Amino acid sequence: MTLPAHAADIVTTIRNFSPGVESRRWNDSQFSQITFIGCGPRGARSVQVKMRQDKAWQPDPHRGTKTFTKCFRNTNPASYSRGTWHKLPKGKYYFQIGSIKGAKVVDVYQVRIRPKK
Repeated sequence: MTLPAHAADIVTTIRNFSPGVESRRWNDSQFSQITFIGCGPRGARSVQVKMRQDKAWQPDPHRGTKTFTKCFRNTNPASYSRGTWHKLPKGKYYFQIGSIKGAKVVDVYQVRIRPKK
């Protein structure tokens, strides 16, 4: 299954992300959706995805955690997990990798970030 891309989507891949590693930043408000398509390595079962707001010269507020499992079902890139965060204040955002079950790092064939613009 191929997921449709939207004009404002940010599309990338991640390799060897360990707990604590941060994604790139994007501007957002109210709503953000993150999709992981085709996760690895073999043996990994889940990964926590933490939404954080980037605040200059302050601690970055945590806006919630989602646990992604479905993207690990097989090596087929069509296997995906999705998390949606609502009621986000306007600002810069990023996701941070939390715990990973079954591996020390996570790889994702395709990461899609859909912010509300």
